[in-house]
Amino acid sequence: LPPDWQSLLDLDLSEQSEHLFQLNRSRDETRLTHQNLLQQPIAFLWAGLLRRYLPEYHGFSVALGPELTSTSWGIIRFKPMGLPDDLVAIPSPETTRQFLLRRENGEQIEIGVLFLGTLVADESLIYGFSHDQKEDGMILPVVQIENVRYFLHAPNPSFN
Repeated sequence: LPPDWQSLLDLDLSEQSEHLFQLNRSRDETRLTHQNLLQQPIAFLWAGLLRRYLPEYHGFSVALGPELTSTSWGIIRFKPMGLPDDLVAIPSPETTRQFLLRRENGEQIEIGVLFLGTLVADESLIYGFSHDQKEDGMILPVVQIENVRYFLHAPNPSFN
């Protein structure tokens, strides 16, 4: 069941923190009985942009930010663990040439970034509240990243 966000919300931030702490401890106890779920693969998708060309890698640095997904349970924001310091997308030589030309023309190149991994055993889900909308509950699945895949967005067809 989703958390009862209204009962966790409190004007006194220290009380609210205590409510969340207790909810997270309760979640920890429940998690002990579901260890097999923590080993199941999980994937999530974020949008990214190709930035600087890095000749030493024959690829582009990737800029990305977290994606927020509103659900009936709250706002979901995946928290990746174990990412390399620099994400680099390495396209084929022909695609690299095309991207360099497009970037010279001032075009931003959007890509999809697919993260694959498993939930971190000790922190699989963290419950909290949004910093932007203080009454919105957030669920943060903590994922140990095992693989990252990049892909181009399909062009949007125009309908007349």
